[in-house]
Amino acid sequence: MRCSMGRISVGAVLIAEAGKCLSINRHIVSTALLFFHQLKNKATLNGLHVCAIISIACKVEEQPLKIRDILNVCGFVSEQLLKEEKTKPRSKDQAAADSASTYYFQVPQNLGDEYLSVKSSVEVNEQKLIEILDFSLVTPTSPSFLAQICVYLDVPVQVCRTSWCILNDSFLSDACVEYESKAGSSSKTLSSACLYVAVMLIKRPDGDLKKGKSISGFAKLLEMDSVSTEIISRLNFLRGCEWWKIFGVSNSELEAASNRLLEIYSLH
Repeated sequence: MRCSMGRISVGAVLIAEAGKCLSINRHIVSTALLFFHQLKNKATLNGLHVCAIISIACKVEEQPLKIRDILNVCGFVSEQLLKEEKTKPRSKDQAAADSASTYYFQVPQNLGDEYLSVKSSVEVNEQKLIEILDFSLVTPTSPSFLAQICVYLDVPVQVCRTSWCILNDSFLSDACVEYESKAGSSSKTLSSACLYVAVMLIKRPDGDLKKGKSISGFAKLLEMDSVSTEIISRLNFLRGCEWWKIFGVSNSELEAASNRLLEIYSLH
């Protein structure tokens, strides 16, 4: 997988997978991923740095976790990513990306001096990374904007879910830094692009919708047993008008952001 400013980092995948194992709120995972991409441009990161980033994000969102739990989960996930990397052949293009070995580390089994040393390293890294960020621990705003947009436009639930998945994936790439670094308008651009891509991914089925010939086609695309004419009407409305301009997003901004999102899913 690749985005326009570089491939998706193994470190980002490590944070996302560790977040699932730790049952962390998705917003906290997005916060950690945003911090990770900001730091990756300023410092060389490893597995213990990732643990520190997750811990920082949890504290910022006022849901702190024990470092012991973060260490154990990240250590396990980093080992799995390393095994996966060794079993799957890598192309020349992929070989240039950061390696799973960069983020791999082992957690001492015994709670002795060696374990305490590793734990201490994470705590020290937290302080150092916060300093590198200039103590600017701003959390993502695009998730709240996307929720507001979906409510305002009365977007069907299934389309909302798709747009949320696209937004979550956007934090795996460094695109989130570009759109979250500027408060307000840039976050609205990213949120609007996620919804726009989600709407356009649900292609218009063949047939005359007014006669109800393609109701089953829409139902299949939306993974529903049935779909109402009201939902079809909302989808056609979202396709037929420039709703993003209501939120101050221009056509060129929407197109650029949508292209960035689609490039994340480009396979090589």
